[in-house]
Amino acid sequence: MAETKATKGTTKKKTATKKKKTSSKIKAPKFAVALDKKFSKFKIKHWYYLTGPLALVSLVLFDVLGGLNFPDYNWFTDAPKKILAGDSNSFVIGLIFILLYLILALFSAFCIYRFFKSKRVNKLMKRGLLILMIGIFVTVLSMCIFNTQNASTQNGIISAAQIVTKTENVQSDDGESSETKTVVDEDATSKNEERFSELMSQPDVLANGITASVATLLCLAAYVLIALGGFKKRGILFMGCIAIASGIFLLFGLIAPSFLGSDIFGINSRFAFYCDGLFLALASSYIYVTFKEK
Repeated sequence: MAETKATKGTTKKKTATKKKKTSSKIKAPKFAVALDKKFSKFKIKHWYYLTGPLALVSLVLFDVLGGLNFPDYNWFTDAPKKILAGDSNSFVIGLIFILLYLILALFSAFCIYRFFKSKRVNKLMKRGLLILMIGIFVTVLSMCIFNTQNASTQNGIISAAQIVTKTENVQSDDGESSETKTVVDEDATSKNEERFSELMSQPDVLANGITASVATLLCLAAYVLIALGGFKKRGILFMGCIAIASGIFLLFGLIAPSFLGSDIFGINSRFAFYCDGLFLALASSYIYVTFKEK
């Protein structure tokens, strides 16, 4: 009797531990499992990885051809989003190339994700790439929402976001020599802040600001995960390095325009504009060159 009770007690403990283990595992949604099964049957050909460089080419064509068809467009001072202004002549050309970039970029990221699965790369890199796909989609969506604003509204937002500086002549301690220093113009900057808050209260401007912020956070989170995964076990070091570089480009493109002034605003903003395309082009080219088709 004692033995049977002991065996019953051990069996109960085993079933309890099994239940805990099964309950701790989070099951994936049924639609995600079904999509994964369907996409797993899709065979990735080796030349599909060339869609990464093609996505970057389409982004460059959007910037160059769209800017050429925009009246008085200046690549030094104007942001790439201005090409999709609602009253611009470059809207059709810009929309074609930005949608082409979206298709090629998402397909390239999907091919890289399938490569990660085949090589059993760690989960951080795979999750980071999935988040990057969502970030790219939201980025393009933000650019399309920006199209609802006219060029004057866009220029008002860009100029209102600047920190205004001025030069002052400051005399030395001896009073004989003087030197010029660049200081922040507090009055003009405060007026810009008031103007910026007025513009951001508009529904279309607010929607663009929210989507752009969400896209930036998603891309930054993706680059952090890919970089961490690249330096861990079962990671790809080259992917981690270019993820760090892309994250630095993104941060520089966001922070630099407010400090470096409006004279080179277009150049600064293009660091953030091209970072996703550069990452996909370098990552897919690395896979295409390094891992030859069997």
